[in-house]
Amino acid sequence: MQGADEACDDGLRNSNSRVDACRKDCRLAHCGDNVTDTGEGCDDGNPYNADGCSTDCALEDGEFEEEPNDGTGDDAQLLLSGMTVYGVLEERDQDCYSIRVPNQGYLTVQVGDGQGGCMGDTYLRLYGPDGETVLVRDDNSGVDGCSKIDPHEAQGARHLGSGLHSVCVQGFLDIPVSGYALSVELGANSCAPGVFEPVDALDNDNDGVLDACDDDDDDDRIPDEEDNCPTVSNGPYAPVFHPNYEGFIRHWLLLGAWDNELARCLPTEDGLVQDEEGLQPEPFQLTENREWQPHTDGDAYIDLNQVFPFDQQYEAYAFAHVHAPAAQRALLAVGSDDGMRAWLNGQMVTESADCRGAEPDQNVAEINLQEGWNRLLIRVKDLGGGWGFYARFLNEDRTPVRGLKVQHTREIAHDDNQIDRDGNGTGDACEEG
Repeated sequence: MQGADEACDDGLRNSNSRVDACRKDCRLAHCGDNVTDTGEGCDDGNPYNADGCSTDCALEDGEFEEEPNDGTGDDAQLLLSGMTVYGVLEERDQDCYSIRVPNQGYLTVQVGDGQGGCMGDTYLRLYGPDGETVLVRDDNSGVDGCSKIDPHEAQGARHLGSGLHSVCVQGFLDIPVSGYALSVELGANSCAPGVFEPVDALDNDNDGVLDACDDDDDDDRIPDEEDNCPTVSNGPYAPVFHPNYEGFIRHWLLLGAWDNELARCLPTEDGLVQDEEGLQPEPFQLTENREWQPHTDGDAYIDLNQVFPFDQQYEAYAFAHVHAPAAQRALLAVGSDDGMRAWLNGQMVTESADCRGAEPDQNVAEINLQEGWNRLLIRVKDLGGGWGFYARFLNEDRTPVRGLKVQHTREIAHDDNQIDRDGNGTGDACEEG
């Protein structure tokens, strides 16, 4: 007999496994009861999307992860443009997928639950064809803490070289994620008119062809594919670099690292080197038994953990010669993980004692850029975890200062053959790390 508070009651015919039956708790068959009833495409009994069966009991279109899939390149699961793949992340797990990209292609990668939401905080990395070089990192550019790599925002996701690129997803801080839907879209030609202009308007050799689409970026008559340093012209003069389209400086001399056991995030009061304010280092110059290493990062964020692989409390320096076409009032904007101090032309202009993750423009200081060369020095303290910084010069309206040039040195940096000290085939002026 059906009670007043029961939706149904078929007595002994109540069943938790028979299609469309009255359930044993006297509820009608419904989505979420782990039985695929009439009108349902599926029913897995859980309240999650991104596992092949949505929360409204509809089949989700896409592929499913194939374990093991922790590696990049040929070890990763191959995807095609337009595909969505569903997976689960265990604690300390990462899932990697690969996609073939044509020369000058671009990629959009997004993580979600397949229904416009997010099931857990994720972290994405896009790797180049070597499976090791990280082109783009993203934490939470997507929906509700999920990750998204947008080539209109992330410079490293456009103008890609041909080959098998990889994208890896993991839970933020290696937390488990009960389900995710990863979608990938491939664009064929970053150089097509209007696709990414004007953000890619840099024309280093002033030949009317954007550098990203130029077969000879430095106009030294050596095709980029044959040039061991295609962005710096061969010849007896110092290599000249430029901030990226957002104004971030990506070319630095790095020195470190120093152990610092003080449990605070502000760098130490005492300089780690003599005449800290007067530093004017050159590449590979020895200071306190350490070499100033030229470093170029494809990202706006300078990840010191990639250069100095320590996991405790350390400090390091970053230095850049910055050339301004004219004297002007401006802003120095720095973001750091953790604390930092910054000097311009020997004067400390900003500092932070915060224990924090790095974001652009966390500290903004009014400064005076002098015409010609300016010396920018930043010291960054790590208290554990992430370690790195952002730096750029802004106008008072917070737009990037244009016309700046950056050099590792003001002296001759290489000869006609582009010095390659480590013999790895890449000229030192273009070496990453």
